[in-house]
Amino acid sequence: REQFLGAQRAMEAKQYKRARHLAEQALVNAQLAEAKGEAEKVRFTAEGLRKSIQALRAEIERAPSR
Repeated sequence: REQFLGAQRAMEAKQYKRARHLAEQALVNAQLAEAKGEAEKVRFTAEGLRKSIQALRAEIERAPSR
């Protein structure tokens, strides 16, 4: 967020090279934050699936053999 605001200020000051650099940094940081968020979502989903599998295994263990 700071890089984005800095890029805006640099544009207003007609410091175009600095504005471009800060805008690129802001974009990379946004992409990284998005990737981390997606990874966290995947981790949460995998944990839920793992718990469901454990519950299913426990249920299978309790079921009478056929």
